[in-house]
Amino acid sequence: MPPQITPENILQPHISYPYNPLIANVLYSTTYIENWGSGVKRIMEACQKRGVAAPTWIVNGGFVVVTFLRPTKDVSQDVTQDVTQGVTQGVTQEDTLDEKIEKAIKDNFNVTTEDLAKHFGVTSMTIKRHLAKMPHIRYVGSGYSGHWEVLDQE
Repeated sequence: MPPQITPENILQPHISYPYNPLIANVLYSTTYIENWGSGVKRIMEACQKRGVAAPTWIVNGGFVVVTFLRPTKDVSQDVTQDVTQGVTQGVTQEDTLDEKIEKAIKDNFNVTTEDLAKHFGVTSMTIKRHLAKMPHIRYVGSGYSGHWEVLDQE
């Protein structure tokens, strides 16, 4: 923190003191930061909006440590329900994606993982991860002149 701002007065209205004005000006002119000195105010507004206690600031060895308290509301049931729903949905979607990948490869043995990724709205790494779990589908040949083979599953 700049010497003018302390953990005790940070919540009071204050002027912004950029640590490095040259870098701050570059970031501002390239729109990486939208205005000066609004960070603490936005943090406080976000905490208030979510019903969370105001954070605390301390300076420890030259570092600023901001501590946010968890909400006091018991959300364990909501969290459990959300996680269960997310896992169930994720497993169903993965199974469906495996089936879709296999069908797409059967329709076009020359399709690329990048094409599959674009088509299904996922990354090519996701496609490769799914293909790695499907031993009955393999790529034969080099990267540019190869093709997919789907082996019979017994």
